[in-house]
Amino acid sequence: VSFTLAPDDLKIMQESEWAALVLFRGDTLNTFIETNKKLARSWGPGSIVRASPTRAVPVIADLEHPGAKFWALENNGIVRWGQQGYVDVRIRLMDPKSVNPRVGDALHRWQQLRLRAARGDGRKVAHKLRKLTVSFMYP
Repeated sequence: VSFTLAPDDLKIMQESEWAALVLFRGDTLNTFIETNKKLARSWGPGSIVRASPTRAVPVIADLEHPGAKFWALENNGIVRWGQQGYVDVRIRLMDPKSVNPRVGDALHRWQQLRLRAARGDGRKVAHKLRKLTVSFMYP
């Protein structure tokens, strides 16, 4: 799952989430994190104890790597659960059009451009497009 925040905004969110965790867990925070890490090592991939038991993070699929790469719509869940020692994140796949009409439209246009470039005379353009990656950022 990839973040959709600029690096500076992500750092601010990480600091804010950490401060909330310290305030909420207090002296038990380090023990809680170590327990979560120990459980993650004990149980194999896909085990329920490796991910936070709370609600899943809404994501949209990456068009170039469907099923393998996702873009987070709510970054704070990923930050918070990573800081708590969880190694997996439960996700809920969202339709890009249900998130925002502009996101769905932009993804559709990107795919159309890639398809047009891959046909016929656009081979050089298609090669250059493969080097580009789509990146989602909140404004």
